[in-house]
Amino acid sequence: MSCDGDLLSGVARSQFSRQHSCPEERMTLRAISTNAQDLLIAPRPPSAVAADPGRLAVWRATMNGDIADYLNLTAVDVTGCGFAQTYLCWEERAPYGDDLVYSCQEIDLNDSNSELGAFSLSWNVMQALREQFRASAPH
Repeated sequence: MSCDGDLLSGVARSQFSRQHSCPEERMTLRAISTNAQDLLIAPRPPSAVAADPGRLAVWRATMNGDIADYLNLTAVDVTGCGFAQTYLCWEERAPYGDDLVYSCQEIDLNDSNSELGAFSLSWNVMQALREQFRASAPH
């Protein structure tokens, strides 16, 4: 796993520990890097935007930019203390300066209505992540 992947896993581990009062030594993690462009599905544009080719081009560019902001998107599966949770973790640039912010959001890989921000998640990619988690060894 990359250094960034270790940082992202650490954020997931910390969230899980706080949420479930679980000591870190009792947790197991599995992390899988994923491509934001494959996983995230933009919502439909508003009808007025969809009807105007110029506005639609701007809307699409904005959505593509928003998806690209999910740097090093990683799915992290954490188990411990009788609980299990999957997180999507990513880096994003801080609003000012060159600093990076690390974030994680709980997701349910079995829920076809799962979302990350304004984006739906691809069911096929979620299914592939579930299968990869089953096949991978925890660390």
